[in-house]
Amino acid sequence: MIIQSLTISGGTARQVVMLGREFVRRGHAVTVYTFAYDKELCFPDFFKDLPVVALNAEYLPILSSFFRIRFLGTFVHQYMENRRCRMLALRIRSDTEILNPHEQISMRVAYYYKKLVKNIPSVAMMSDMTLAGWSLFDDPALRPPKRTFLKRLLNWLRDDYEIRKFIAAQDTIAVLNYRTAHIAGAFLGHRMEVTRSGVDANNFPYHERVSPLGKKINILCHGIFYIHRRFEDVIRAVHILRKEGYDVSLSIIGDHEHKDTARKYYADLQKLVRDLSLSSFVTFRGVVSEKELLDAYYSADVFVFASHMQTWGIAVFEAMATGLPVVLSDTAGAHEVLTDGENVLLFPALNHEVLAAKLYRLMQEPKLYEKLSNAGSDFVRTTITWQRYANDFERFFADALDPG
Repeated sequence: MIIQSLTISGGTARQVVMLGREFVRRGHAVTVYTFAYDKELCFPDFFKDLPVVALNAEYLPILSSFFRIRFLGTFVHQYMENRRCRMLALRIRSDTEILNPHEQISMRVAYYYKKLVKNIPSVAMMSDMTLAGWSLFDDPALRPPKRTFLKRLLNWLRDDYEIRKFIAAQDTIAVLNYRTAHIAGAFLGHRMEVTRSGVDANNFPYHERVSPLGKKINILCHGIFYIHRRFEDVIRAVHILRKEGYDVSLSIIGDHEHKDTARKYYADLQKLVRDLSLSSFVTFRGVVSEKELLDAYYSADVFVFASHMQTWGIAVFEAMATGLPVVLSDTAGAHEVLTDGENVLLFPALNHEVLAAKLYRLMQEPKLYEKLSNAGSDFVRTTITWQRYANDFERFFADALDPG
């Protein structure tokens, strides 16, 4: 298994560790390879059962100084990335039978192993697709950067190189939803398999809920800070409900220090909270432990997942497993397996007014609240499991090993 980094407890890292642990339980030998690993910050209780090989190689200082030079820096960075990928590929054991890269940079590692060591099948997991010139998140609502003609041309050349050399070397590519399979498959010219990552429901025990009708309402959001999270829509919905006289508060859990864009997004959200006079009612909790996260699910009255174009959403199913009713954006990949009004409430992405209306409805209808709580938890426990996720990959592996 190959992953770019294991330095935060994010969704891709969780997919890797849970899939790896499930394969170990089934008697397979699994090793995780990565460029960087922080065993204290990345699921420390889970990765202790999996061997991790980390390259931990820095860029050459003399070359990294070129990164900021326009255009030239792009090619120097590409060279250095490929160099590191070759180095990590050569660390992979020679008796490996199948490669399982997660995300695009890891596909380069798989390519170099196949080229330099031995040509074995590679089954890639692509949760998100982010190329130089195109991304699933290139939506006007997410304010993608404007590009000059020359920049677009250079990006096209980079992407053509990436697709023809590294992505084409994958025997199978799995994605988390049918929208991504359709869009990315057409763009990459590669057939996609669809799978659904899971939740270990034993780590998120069911907690019986009572409708918060007539009480203070605690809303919870959880996710590493990226602009597509649309936390601002939840904040604006809270503002609407408070103007209508409802005692509503919001807690947002997630790392907002992991990169410059996250810090910028966090600062923008803080300003919005101040502008709407919500400082006493919106709390940014940052990174929390697994126990603190579970306690947050239990203490909340509703979980909101407002992400736009999110490919899946593990947090949605963690919340549902605990019995916490969920209000979900209709462009999040998770919505493909859920049913509006049965085990979730859906709202049109980017529309904080409809989101506020959905929250209002949930607060006013105790039977609906309890229905979503019970049905959501039952759905996760019977359908969204790591065992089923591993079953899918065993099938993908078997097909890649014996394509005939």
